[in-house]
Amino acid sequence: MSPNPALFGQTVTIKATITDPLSGTTPTGTLKFLNGTTVIAFVTLVNDTATITDGSFPKGSNALTAAYQGATGFPASTSAVVTEVVQSKEQATTTLKSSANPSSSGKPVTFTAQVTASVSGIPTGSVIFKDGSIVIGSGTLGAATPMTATFTTSALSTGTHSITAFYDGSTTYAPSTSALLSQKVE
Repeated sequence: MSPNPALFGQTVTIKATITDPLSGTTPTGTLKFLNGTTVIAFVTLVNDTATITDGSFPKGSNALTAAYQGATGFPASTSAVVTEVVQSKEQATTTLKSSANPSSSGKPVTFTAQVTASVSGIPTGSVIFKDGSIVIGSGTLGAATPMTATFTTSALSTGTHSITAFYDGSTTYAPSTSALLSQKVE
């Protein structure tokens, strides 16, 4: 299954392959995909494989199985349960940029965090800016796309600072943290 975990509403591809190690021949027939006891789809095998794509899985853990219906010379069989986790909140990606790097000591530098939904929609909320583990400021995501929050400071001392932006999430989007930005102050 791909992806696993998935985001709510995200399309998941499920692939099942039927093999017969004793005869070495290619099984034919139909495969039934199930979520618990609910049938998702019936798919005809193509070269011993059946694939479906589905974006309607409910939030939480989904117990998926593939049940081979059998064919002449090939007995019916059912796969082990595979759990597909669908997250209740959509993932967001946070990226961070600096207005000047290196910057000058005592001069303002603006950090801009951009928060992007991984599937769809517009993230809302706030972003916390940190230097290492120390909070140095925060900003609220604007109303226009791309969704950005900024923080400006002149208080960074000379040297290299490890700046990150942490999006604290919302009712729809999970929290996310940017990659580390090494800010040099001269």
